[in-house]
Formats: sequence, structure tokens, C-alpha cells
Amino acid sequence: MSLDELAVKNFQKYIQIPTLSQTTDYVDCVEFLRGQAQSLNLSFEVIQLKPKRPVVMMKWIGLQPDLPCIFLNSHMDVVPVEEEQWTYPPFDAHIDEEGRIFGRGTQDMKIVGIQYLEAIRRLQLDGIRLARTLVVTFVPDEEIGGQEGMKLFVQTPEFKSLNIAFGLDEGCGSSNPKLLYLFYGEKHKWSLRFHVTGSVGHGSLNMENTAGEKLARLLRSLYDFRTEEMEKSQAPYHTDVTSLNVTKIEGGQQDNVIPSEFQVTTDIRLPPNVNLEAWNEIVQNWCSKAGDGVWAEQLVCEIIDKPTDINKTPFYQVLVDTLKQMDITAVPIISMAVSDSRFIRNLNIPILGFSPLTCEMLIHQHNEYVDKAEFLAGITFYIAIFKAIGNKV
Repeated sequence: MSLDELAVKNFQKYIQIPTLSQTTDYVDCVEFLRGQAQSLNLSFEVIQLKPKRPVVMMKWIGLQPDLPCIFLNSHMDVVPVEEEQWTYPPFDAHIDEEGRIFGRGTQDMKIVGIQYLEAIRRLQLDGIRLARTLVVTFVPDEEIGGQEGMKLFVQTPEFKSLNIAFGLDEGCGSSNPKLLYLFYGEKHKWSLRFHVTGSVGHGSLNMENTAGEKLARLLRSLYDFRTEEMEKSQAPYHTDVTSLNVTKIEGGQQDNVIPSEFQVTTDIRLPPNVNLEAWNEIVQNWCSKAGDGVWAEQLVCEIIDKPTDINKTPFYQVLVDTLKQMDITAVPIISMAVSDSRFIRNLNIPILGFSPLTCEMLIHQHNEYVDKAEFLAGITFYIAIFKAIGNKV
């Protein structure tokens, strides 16, 4: 079996383990990763944060192990699927005739974890040793906030003993084959649940002051705002744009009863430079315009206030120069979402989000896939990057 065939096979095996955030116990995943570590002669450790919440940590010891290490993180968990919406079963890792590998986690983010390991494999086979130790971690819970994953892991003795110089975590693919993004910070996570209350009555009556009509006005305000933000820039990752999506609408008991309340849950990501006082006034104005009995409940208010200072991080320039040698322009931006990187940055450890992938962005979507050629090309990127940052002393 060739190295490319082995890499694809390992990627498929990883995808075929259904590590859904809410339901998995990670047992099969940990055993798969144990086998990978053994095949590479890497040290292997499982840190059990809570029941069913393990962190897997592997180490490739460098020639100068006293130097601060390079930290390579990825998450094991994936988001839920609607299987009936997929062309191929989401955990079969099917490869079609065009060479597309379908499966939940192919882009977000099992691809990166396997690319780390396959890059190390090829460096080892070439007889290359790096000056710095590479620490490769696979964490749970990222897709549901990381509260029982990375947030707990950074508090453990195992993490505190690592002495990290620089880290890489998940990024996002680019549609431009000559451009890749480096995420040096993240947007504030601001999740609201709007409570929309009104008159109750028989479904046959055209009553006034119902929750439904207020819901319509509220949704109009939300989507008018969303349209304005989308028009600010055509770039999907423009850092000054607020993203807003309605993710859940709940209410009603049966079809002939006008409900007393609807609840609207939103996922909102605010840019770092937002005026929070002005933002709160916008939210209150939406409620007021919708009508009386409409109010917003704060579900998540996570302020991300420690971006990585790329001007003071020598590894950033090393990464940019390495990509430039591969005819790739690196673009530093604020991520459109949050990731486990924020827990690392809050400890003043420099870390960048990076995924060497040119593709249509399909994270969290039906029929998520990655081209086999793109998967293999990413390994080549990491080989060059590991040699550069791993030997930066």
C-alpha cells in the first residue's frame, strides 16, 4: 500500500467512527488513535476530563526536548446529521468516481487531525527529526462549546506541563487556490433566545396582539439587519460583519390553539470592535418594534478579548514565509466563529487557526466532502510547515 493509499484509508477509518458531540463515548475513536500512535512510535496518553470526555495526547519528541513545544490541536467530535438528506451515508466515508470523500467531519475537522499524523509519518520515513517536540491533541466537545473539552483540559497538570511555544488549530478552507486564511482571533459569541408572548385563543379567530404577528415583526427586524450586514462586504469572513442566524423556533401545542408564546433562538457572532452598549440597544429596539411582551434572554455571552498578536509571534512570519514559498498568500483574519483556540489564547499562548484546504465550504452542511487530492495536498503543506516551525529556535 502506498503512503497516499494509507493516508486515505486512515482518513476513511476516522470518518467512519460516528463521534457525535452529544451522544458518543469516544471509546472507538480513542482506540483508533491509539493504533495510529503505535504505528508512528509516538507517546500516547488519555486524559479523562469527565466521564465520556477524553483528551488524546501524542508526542513526537524533538532533538532539543527542552525547547518549548509546538502544539497541534484538533477535535474529535462532529455535529449531527440528517441522514435522509445525504447522497451517501454520512459515516461511510464513500469515495465517488470524482474522488470526493463524503462524510461528516471531512472538512470539520477530522481531516486536519489525520493530516497532522500523516505528515509526521512521512517526515519519519524521510529520516527527519525536528528540533522541537510536536504535541498532537485530539479533544472532545468542541462542537458544543468546549466546556467539557478544551476548557477543562487547559486546567490539567498535563496541559500546564507542556511549555508551548506556538500552536495550530482548525481554520477554514478557501475557495481561492492561491490564498489561505490564518485565524488569529475570533468573534464574540452572543446567543439570544427571544420570548414572544401574546393573546391565547381558538385558532379560528383573528385575534389581536397574538404572539404570531409579533413573531413576524421580530423576524423581519432580524433579517433586515442580517441583510444589511451581508451587504457590507462580499467576503464571507469580513471581520467587521456581524453574523446572525435563527437556529430554532419553538411554540404551540396543537393546530387549533393560538399559542401564548413563541421562542426564537439565534446564533450571533459579533466582531471584536463592536460597541456592546450600542449592540444591546439594537436588540432592545427589535423587541420594542415587535410589540409588548417581547424580550430577549441571554443564552451565551462569551467575550473573546485576547487575539494572538501576530506582530509579536515569530512563528507567524515563519508560517507566512513557508506558504509564500509554496506560492500561497496567507491572509490573517478574525474567524467568523469560535473554536478551542480561544482557551489557549486566554493563557497568552500564541495560536493560529489554519486548514490547508481549497474547497467549497461545507462545514455542518449535508453532503460534506473533501476531494482526495486536496486531502493529500494538505499533508504536503503540513510537512513543510512542521519542518519550518519545528526547527525555529
